[in-house]
Amino acid sequence: MQIALLKQQITDMRRVVEEAKLEVRSKDEMSSAAIAARDAAERSLQMADERAMDLRDRVEELNKQLEEAFRIREFGGSTGIGGLFELCWPRWQSRGRSVSSSHNRGRGNSAAEMEQLLEPLV
Repeated sequence: MQIALLKQQITDMRRVVEEAKLEVRSKDEMSSAAIAARDAAERSLQMADERAMDLRDRVEELNKQLEEAFRIREFGGSTGIGGLFELCWPRWQSRGRSVSSSHNRGRGNSAAEMEQLLEPLV
């Protein structure tokens, strides 16, 4: 009788130990997933910080160019609005677009053209 009782206790203990192993394994997997998620979030924040820094630098550059354009205009420069845009946003010309050709078309800019113009900001 005592042998059967001891065998039953051993079986119960093995089951408890196996359940504990499964629980530990599950917690290990969860902690690994949490660490991976944290690492991904840190990389994402780093990328966002870099992008924000680039955009901040670009805004600063455009502000300087705009101030320079107004300074030139204020002190006798004959820079019209087309010249102002060409001074501040020279990338338009490198894309095969000039402000003067856009200006000559009138106000019929399509949504696709507007998205293309805003592309450096996105």
